Order: sequence, then structure tokens, then C-alpha cells
Amino acid sequence: MKEGFNCDILRSNIRYLRKKMNLSQEDLATMIGLNRGNIASYESGTAEPRIANLVKMSKLFSVPLADLTETKICEKYVSMSAEEWQMESNRLAAEIKNQRERLKTKKTYYDSIVNCKKMFKENNPVLSDDAVELEMYFKQLQTLTEKILKSQSEFVERLSIPLDCKSPQEENQQQSSSPTS
Repeated sequence: MKEGFNCDILRSNIRYLRKKMNLSQEDLATMIGLNRGNIASYESGTAEPRIANLVKMSKLFSVPLADLTETKICEKYVSMSAEEWQMESNRLAAEIKNQRERLKTKKTYYDSIVNCKKMFKENNPVLSDDAVELEMYFKQLQTLTEKILKSQSEFVERLSIPLDCKSPQEENQQQSSSPTS
């Protein structure tokens, strides 16, 4: 188990957030592409979700992945004031923006290396045996790097949370002021 990861916190958070959204285990499972038994296992602590499923739940519940796995959400978010809620939302938005910028920089470096390789090949049409072997390794590295960049990009996009999140207090006010049908 990873450092900082607490199975008891995760299972109580999943149960708490699911119930807060008035979802059954079956509903939650369907929404993230699993079956009810998976959710039951997560909530009982007999199984740990894969990272992809944690990301899906984090996005669905509109809570940071770190909070889902490391913080007792019912204590943290319920006690936050509207100002604290907004500050936390802004902090998370800034962190996501920072991750996007870092990813953009990595992509720029990668593109520069690929362009250098193209220029070398254009200027040296006949390659030595060593250069041919290096080119083969470069192609393998290029393929792997493209996969990593794509994966990181998808992950950063999944981290994005709605920036118009309402604090629990605002949510409660809206629910209590809206007419019932």
C-alpha cells in the first residue's frame, strides 16, 4: 500500500460521497463503468480501486484525488466556509494549470529533439551502422515518449474539476430555498 494512502479513509469517503449524491452502489458502479460488487468491495475495504477508477470517482464527486484517498471528506468539506471553499477551488485550479504548463514544456522539449533528429537525418542520408542502431533506439524511445505524454495529458485533463463548485453551505442553501415538486 502506498504511503499516505489509508483504506479506511477511502472506503468511508466513497460511501459518504455516494450517499451525499443519493446514489445506490449500483448507480455509482454504472456511472464509472463497474458493477455493484466492485463498489461494495471498495466500501467494505476488501478491494482497492484502480487509479483509473479513483480518477473517475474523484471527477464524479468533484473532489481532488488526494482528498478522496487521504482526507476524511465529511470532516473537511462540511466544516469549510464559503471563502475557504473558494480558496481551495482556486488552489486546485492553479495546480491543474501548473501541471498543464509543465506538460506543455515537456512537449516542447520532445518536439525539439524530434526536429534535431530529422535535421540530422536530412544532412546525413547515409548512416553508419552505429547511427542506424541509434536511430532504431530513438524510434523506440520516441514511441514510448509519445505514449507517456498522451497519458500525462489525459491524466491532467481528468484532474480538472468544475471551477463553479459550490461549497456545502451554498448547496444546502440552494436546496432549502428551491421549491419542492
